[in-house]
Order: sequence, then structure tokens, then C-alpha cells
Amino acid sequence: MKGVCLAAGLVVTSAMSGCMKDKNTQLAQLVEQIETVEQWSHGPQVKEHIAWLDRSIAWDIVAVVTMSWAAQEVDEPERVEGLLRSGLAEVAAGPGDHVVSLVSRWKQALGPEARCRLSTASEEDVSWLRVRLSLPPPKGASTESQQTLAAYATRAGETRQVQRVDCGGAAHLLVGVLAERLVPILRE
Repeated sequence: MKGVCLAAGLVVTSAMSGCMKDKNTQLAQLVEQIETVEQWSHGPQVKEHIAWLDRSIAWDIVAVVTMSWAAQEVDEPERVEGLLRSGLAEVAAGPGDHVVSLVSRWKQALGPEARCRLSTASEEDVSWLRVRLSLPPPKGASTESQQTLAAYATRAGETRQVQRVDCGGAAHLLVGVLAERLVPILRE
């Protein structure tokens, strides 16, 4: 019996470390995409890079976080609902042709270093990210928009294994894992 339990434990441990290795490989690939965006975005394999990014990133969560926090900054609550409806429609459509510009923006904000560094996110970074992923509805959001944001927040709340990407600039990227996809959120 003891041997069976030990063997089962080894199988579970191996499977878990395999998952972690896959996530680390996926994260390393994302970092490489960011570091080399200037080269691949003008090269013959641009479609392959975009396809990988489409498959590997939870773009809907990235977009909803960005859009909902931008709406928090709007001084006129009566404009918020229109912005949210427009933004949520874009989220549903996906990033499309904007993938290259989004990755380029990350690279520009992250800094000039050719090689980025990965590290475990600090407790403060994780706390900051958790607040962003909670998607509090901005003032002026309709009940329908609030419910949509709440549904995204429930899903985004499952983001785990947060890592930090630094490339020498003032900003850094916090990247979590959500259902086999990466959730990169820029912290400026």
C-alpha cells in the first residue's frame, strides 16, 4: 500500500512540475515576443507570431482590465456607459490587427534593455494586480455593464502564478496564468 501511495504521489508531482514547466516555457516565449517585437513585426513570420500570441494570451481579460480602469478616470459619469458598451463590444471581437501594437506598447513602456528579467511578483505587485482583476464598475456604468464586468471579474479572479517582467524601464509587466493562457497587465 505504501508503495502505491508513493508511486501515485510521484505521478502527481511529475504532472504538476510538467504544468509549471509548460507555463514557464509559455512565459519565456512571451518575453521573447516582447524583446524581439521590432524584428518579427516587420518580418515574413509576423502571422505566426500573432497566431501564437492570440492562442497564448487571454486578450479579453487584458482588454477588460485596461478598458474598465480607463473608464474609472472619466470625469463625466454620463459618458462612461457609452465607453463601456463600445469597449465591451471590442473585447468580444478580440484584438485582431492590434496585437503587434499592443506588444510594441509593452516593449516601449518596459524599457530599452534587449533582455528582460523574469522574477516572482512581490506581494505588493500581486495585490495591485488583484485589485485590477476585480474590475470594480466605474461610476455611470449601467446594471448590464456592471453584470458583464462582474462576470469577467469572476473569471479573472482565477488568475494564478503571477510573475514580473522587467526590461530596465519604470514600468513592469505582471503576468499571471488563467486556464492555460497568460494574463499580462502593464504596471506603469
